[in-house]
Amino acid sequence: VLLKGAIALATGHYPGAEDRVIGDLDLLVPDALMEDATAALIQVGYMLDDKGKQWILPSHLKQHHHGFPLVHPDSFVKVELHRRIQNHVGDDTLLRQKMSTVPFSFNTGATVLIPDVATQLLHNMLHSQISDRQRLKKVINLRHLLEFAALAQHPAILLDTHTLLNRLHPQRHAVLADYWAQAAQWLTTPYPATLPRSPQQALQLWLLQWVATQPGWHRLFALVDWLNRVPGRLPDFFIKLWLMPGYLPVKLRAVMKG
Repeated sequence: VLLKGAIALATGHYPGAEDRVIGDLDLLVPDALMEDATAALIQVGYMLDDKGKQWILPSHLKQHHHGFPLVHPDSFVKVELHRRIQNHVGDDTLLRQKMSTVPFSFNTGATVLIPDVATQLLHNMLHSQISDRQRLKKVINLRHLLEFAALAQHPAILLDTHTLLNRLHPQRHAVLADYWAQAAQWLTTPYPATLPRSPQQALQLWLLQWVATQPGWHRLFALVDWLNRVPGRLPDFFIKLWLMPGYLPVKLRAVMKG
């Protein structure tokens, strides 16, 4: 199943899709076939880009929603094989429960599956705002937002925002509303009348613009994001210090380089 930017290869899927800048190809495969899929790519010349693998705990490798990127000597685009759409298991479960797919055939004869538009839209939002932590860091990624704006204007989306909300955890409803407001504010995307606005929407928009234009505030929210992740990382940090003596010097050098 093609995910995110990879869908742009299926030209004509939504207006402007062919203009989407592709950073890597995200492909969803069944978890049980991850090793077979990796082997198939290696057979045609790809190599595992597993730099830093020695600093990752084995349990984390199995829990992560995608494997190490695969790179090809003749291509600038990496391939990432996903066992889940989202890293957050709860979000992934809700997203995939009602996901439907349609086949798409390339002129080479290869056939792939493309998720329904609603799944694409929600995946875009969850990946940008939650996985990439843009909501907490108050960061705008225009590449992601432009794709969201194009998907949001699909007739199937505008007619049924209630179905979208049913595919999200209630805590994510305000995230979707605020993200849609970003598209409306800066890309003139129609905001659906059936989507309740979040109480903090005006404040969120103001903060995004303020952080984008004030470098000091950008650094402040980057620090807030880092501090937010510290409690969850502390147990792993001490385990790594015990199992991987070289881990701390590597991290300190990275911090010193900025």
